[in-house]
Amino acid sequence: SAQSPAPAPISKAGLIAALNNGDRQQLRDAAKAELNITSESENAIATGRATATELEEVPGGGSYWLISLNQQHWLFPTDRTLKGFAAAQPSKGLFVYEQQTISKAQLIEPALLEYTGSTWSVKTLGRIGTP
Repeated sequence: SAQSPAPAPISKAGLIAALNNGDRQQLRDAAKAELNITSESENAIATGRATATELEEVPGGGSYWLISLNQQHWLFPTDRTLKGFAAAQPSKGLFVYEQQTISKAQLIEPALLEYTGSTWSVKTLGRIGTP
């Protein structure tokens, strides 16, 4: 295996594990911003219009974290949002849900985002394991 010039202190797998283990601090440190779904996207979802879900940066209290690794931008649910997925799996165009024999919802793969000028849009859906 080739040696990478600078070992990344954080990895996607490490952050997924941290979130699933309730280690908020590691994600908060890695996050570039907090995100919420835009009201336009919420409306499109509510009326069943199929568009890529868009998110906007918020100063605090966001439902999701934006984490950039190796020129890729990942959408991680906050631990509060992740816990909520155990009760309800909203189809907001962010994650697909996979029922598993687990006791609480877990992040399998964050969603891949792309920056569209003023908002972030989902390029590849993430995956959440639900009980």
